[in-house]
Amino acid sequence: MPPAKLAPALIMMSAVFLAGVVLWQQWARRRQAEQAAQLSAQETRLAHASRVNALGEMASGITHELTQPLTAILSQAQAGKRLLGNGDTGAVASVLDELIAQARRGADILAHLRQWIRPVRGNPSAVTDLNAAISGVEALLLPEARRRAVVLKLMLGNGPLPVRADQTELEQVIFNLVRNAFEALDNAPGTRGEVVVESSGEAGLAVLDLRDNGPGVDPEIRAQIFEPFVTGKDHGTGLGLALSQRLVERMDGDIELRSSRKGAWFRVCLPLVDGRGEGGDCRMSRPVYLVDDDEAVRRALVLLLSTVGVEVKAFSGPESFLAALEKLPPGCLVLDIRMPVISGLKLQERLLALGVGWPTIVISGHGDIEACRRAFRNGAVDFLSKPVDEQDLIDAIQKAQDMLDRSEREAAEHAETADLLASLTGRESEVLERIAGGFTTKEIAASMAVSPRTVESHRASIGAKLGTTSAAEMTRLWLQANRHP
Repeated sequence: MPPAKLAPALIMMSAVFLAGVVLWQQWARRRQAEQAAQLSAQETRLAHASRVNALGEMASGITHELTQPLTAILSQAQAGKRLLGNGDTGAVASVLDELIAQARRGADILAHLRQWIRPVRGNPSAVTDLNAAISGVEALLLPEARRRAVVLKLMLGNGPLPVRADQTELEQVIFNLVRNAFEALDNAPGTRGEVVVESSGEAGLAVLDLRDNGPGVDPEIRAQIFEPFVTGKDHGTGLGLALSQRLVERMDGDIELRSSRKGAWFRVCLPLVDGRGEGGDCRMSRPVYLVDDDEAVRRALVLLLSTVGVEVKAFSGPESFLAALEKLPPGCLVLDIRMPVISGLKLQERLLALGVGWPTIVISGHGDIEACRRAFRNGAVDFLSKPVDEQDLIDAIQKAQDMLDRSEREAAEHAETADLLASLTGRESEVLERIAGGFTTKEIAASMAVSPRTVESHRASIGAKLGTTSAAEMTRLWLQANRHP
């Protein structure tokens, strides 16, 4: 073939080859993202199965723990009845106080169980108090500790230790470590088993140390202790610590097995969230819309929330709320799940269909796992069981209001960025999309059949219009504009 014809053919073949390479790289990136998402979903299912399996093993201890407050309630109620019969009304007040305390104790146990077994979609941006997570695990495992005759000792640091982690995932990590320690102590006959869980704040980190006085970890598996299917137990799966490590890494933390003269010593370090110790400042700038068909519940919740400065507007049912919706400013919703005609879940779905995405808190005395799952699928911020703990409700409302503020800020930023990108020409938009995809200048040139110099010219024009020459900032703006506000 003559050189005059050969050169264009070679250029065309090179362009086709480069385009093929670019397309392959794009496919590989997408495939990697899909695999990461699939792995995350598998980890979530494994964590849920692990919690449900552990709950079955703890059933007898939990039954005993629930029997205690129920027995106390029965005894106190019978005593109160006798006091009234004897005309001793003054002593009834203390009986009622004890009844309230025992009812709350039973409700707390059930709340921990519901939280533990419900399937969750991890929320890595949530802020959780490490000390609260430790206390939650203690409530779950204390019956088992008594059954095994093991001392479970907590040494919690002063004040909250806020970390950016999903509460259930953090409790899963602590639960795995404590329960592993319990099982290790089964292999130390003649020793009074003791598990110590200690928390502290050190140099911007929340630190959890867990020690036991058992036989320790077999030296042969110490180096591989966090690898899947590595276990020192006869009937262990070897997945608990591997899962814990993945969850801790998702929280931007570290977990390690440390050297100890006796027993095992695990340490978890998580970054502390800025603003530590400021959690008591409750800023409620948005209205709260309470929808519940029970008048007594409405009155009680309105009174409770008004004491902390929350503006509450109560509705007797979804129908009256929907009738007033058009004139209501954005706020957060507190919905009862069971109401006649239109349920709380149906109201959620109707609001979504209307394009109203206000944060919602669902409360119910009859919630099951399916109802909980459906509420979260519809975008619920939290699912609280009656009787509702006042601090849980206030915390959930604060979280909902923060979400609404953030959503409006993001919508404003989205609109501003969209206006900036609307100023780009068609070719500049194509170049920016490829920059956001991680393409190099040569790859962009090959995919658009232009010269690298032309790409650089477009890139300079994009930078002038967007006010930045940074590829990372250009990518952030492109992603922001192409993400639904």
